Parts: sequence; C-alpha cells; structure tokens
Amino acid sequence: MMNARYSTSADCNLKQTNMTLDWYQYFQIIALILAIIYFRGLKRFRLSPFIPILLIVNIVESIGTNYKNLGWSDNYSVYNLYLLFSTPLYLYLYATMLELKGKALIIHSAVSIGCMVFIILNLFFLQGTGVFNTYSMALISILYIVFSCLVLFRMTLGSNLTVNLYRQPYFWINSTNLFFSMTTLVFLGLQHYILTNNIKLGDKTLYYAIMPSANAVYYSGLSYAFILCNQNRS
Repeated sequence: MMNARYSTSADCNLKQTNMTLDWYQYFQIIALILAIIYFRGLKRFRLSPFIPILLIVNIVESIGTNYKNLGWSDNYSVYNLYLLFSTPLYLYLYATMLELKGKALIIHSAVSIGCMVFIILNLFFLQGTGVFNTYSMALISILYIVFSCLVLFRMTLGSNLTVNLYRQPYFWINSTNLFFSMTTLVFLGLQHYILTNNIKLGDKTLYYAIMPSANAVYYSGLSYAFILCNQNRS
C-alpha cells in the first residue's frame, strides 16, 4: 500500500542499470514468506487472502521500482492496476474480520461494489491511466480507516480481562493498516502543496522520506500478525 498501496518509486530520480529493491520492500518480502510458511494459521483466522495480496504487492513494487529498466517513462499504470486488483481482496478480508451477516453484509457488499465501480470509472474515464489515481487511493484509504476502526472497536467491546488484544492477529493488522491509511491520506491531501513548495527532508521529497517507513511499519505488523496466527493455532 501499500503499501505497496502507493509506491514512492515514481518520486525518485534513480539512475539504475540493474534490477534493485528499495529497503522497505524487504519487509514486504518477509511478510509474504511468513504468510506462506504459516498458511494453516492464516487459514484458521480466515486471512489466507493475504497471500495473493502480498504476491501482487511484491510483483507491483518490483516492477514499480525498476520501471526505468523496462523502458517505461513512469510507473503509474502498474500501481493503478494494484488498486484495481488488491482492493476487492482487502474488502473481503474486512467483511471476514467484522464477521458481517444479514443487513450489515448487504451494506458492506453495496459499499464494496460502489468502490470498485468508482475505481474502474476513475481508471478508464476520469483521471485515466496516465497518472496515479489519487481519487481512488483517497477513497480506498478512507474505507480502510473506517473498517479498521470498526474492527478495533468490535474487538474492544468483545474483549475481557482474560483476552490480550496484543496477542490477536486482527489487532496488529488493523492498527498498522489504520496508521498506514491515515498517513497515506494525509500525504495525498498535501501532495500538491509538497510538490509546489518542493518540501524535502534531507535530499528526498517529504513523501519519499516518510512513506517507506510507513510501509515498513505496516508490513512489520502483518508479519507479526501471521506469527500470532501460527502461535494461536489449535
């Protein structure tokens, strides 16, 4: 979202001759490896869709980081496709973590369908394929923030003194995704201001200085959640 989600690679002026990985991508790779190793634990917690999500993440980030080696002028299209293919998987996971039924499930399904329709329309008719689809990313981030808060709120209401939230996979998935989505949304809102005023942290644009760390936090949270899935597996 994105880690993945929205890569920082497009903001870098890199002169590459060989395929390379940015430092935060190692956290994404580790998360994928752990998801595969602990597949049974993920399956028990109904989190197995994270495996295709992380496969998509790693493929997209590898292409996005090395787009110049492929002869591309930008990497926007690959990240737009990431939004298109990863979002329904995430929305399905939220429905699972919230254990939605009846009217709640119908509402979630309607919201999810509406979100996907907007992403498709934005990709082909509004912002288009030639730029990163910030409208879609903003909508997705807002939905992830809302759903993550709902999952955390539900866990808090359902907890008791014998339950340690810090030992629950859902807690780490949603707390770190909440952090990542809020960070992404803030920087999307400030993007024009940052670019116009050329705000930097050291020799990097502010976006490229902050978002890789947000990626590392999110995928570290996923990795720990996957470990907990295995430890809590009966």
